[in-house]
Amino acid sequence: MPGRLLLFALASLLVPNTAFFASKPLMAQSRTWTWESETIDAGGSFPSLAVDKQGNLHVSYLREGKGVMYGFRPAGSSKWFTMVIDSRSMPSNETTGIALDPQENPHICFTPGPLKYSSFDGHEWKTELIGTNTSTLEYTCSVAISSKGEPHIVWYQTHSPDGAPFLHIRYAAKKDGVWLMRTVDFDFETGKWNSIRLDAAGLPHLSYSSLSGGELRYAALNDDKWDVETIDSRNFKDNGSFNRGMGNAIALDVDGNPEISYYNDALLKFTKRIAGQWKTEVVDHVSSSSSWSRYRSSIVLDSHAMPHICYEDFGAVKHAVWDGAKWQLQTLTLGSIQSRTPSMGLSADDKVYIAYRDSLDSTLKVAIGTPTAGKGQASVKASGDH
Repeated sequence: MPGRLLLFALASLLVPNTAFFASKPLMAQSRTWTWESETIDAGGSFPSLAVDKQGNLHVSYLREGKGVMYGFRPAGSSKWFTMVIDSRSMPSNETTGIALDPQENPHICFTPGPLKYSSFDGHEWKTELIGTNTSTLEYTCSVAISSKGEPHIVWYQTHSPDGAPFLHIRYAAKKDGVWLMRTVDFDFETGKWNSIRLDAAGLPHLSYSSLSGGELRYAALNDDKWDVETIDSRNFKDNGSFNRGMGNAIALDVDGNPEISYYNDALLKFTKRIAGQWKTEVVDHVSSSSSWSRYRSSIVLDSHAMPHICYEDFGAVKHAVWDGAKWQLQTLTLGSIQSRTPSMGLSADDKVYIAYRDSLDSTLKVAIGTPTAGKGQASVKASGDH
């Protein structure tokens, strides 16, 4: 449905939150971003953010004492509307993922437990159990919606229905009203971190980790068969990290070529497939962590096909953008707490939106970067952080 009609439908269901701003300029060599900070909710963690074609913001997240939440902010407004999608306890290994369908309606996956998925059809939310599988999934899930409105989901399934360890990446797509599920990779501990995008033909492309092998892998579905490639591995003959592929995120360029951000212990890296070959480079040196939740990146391509990456570095929320010659790095927020789990989206005019957990009071915020002309460098501290 058009963005304004979606706003009216959602506003009748959601509860408004107040917002506030604090602005400081942030400049990169090729462009300048003026950053603002808005409060989405008084509490929140593990956000996943999407921006629709009208510039409306959609975010899924977790709220202690409430469960899985959805937030909506119309374009040109500073007022957020929020609602509970699924009431549940708050285990430490739960995340959310959000995507929009062709009518700009939100679809959300969340963990743990049996595989459930919530979608808004323009009038009401519907939550469904995918298949009859009651086995447990944990850690990350990712969702994408085709141009036909068909949902595709990937997740890390930790147990079989009988309770035995499973530890593989799984994929499901809804065709003609029926969910079809399959295992993508049967190697041990594959998919603890995962991400999905669909190409112009509606075919899924996945990035995911192989934790036991210390690898980043990529899979594409061709002729009903998964073509799997290992992009980075501890077995490669370069000097580097033991663990590779954590916190990965995938984007596709206009030709369907994959671009992936990911962590190798104390490195944030970027890789892109060019003419059938993977080109990989270091974006930033970061602090390593023993917590799975502190490895998370988000990648999007702007109108100039330049990749933007948001990520966490031991409590700092950072933004990196490729300017055509090198990576421009910006620290948006500093803080004493970790697991900020930032998530990013871009509007059609290249305005950057990064959802994250505030370090000072654990509120859920969004940093908004507006591009302008200019040169130079500076950092920004979003409101409420220290």
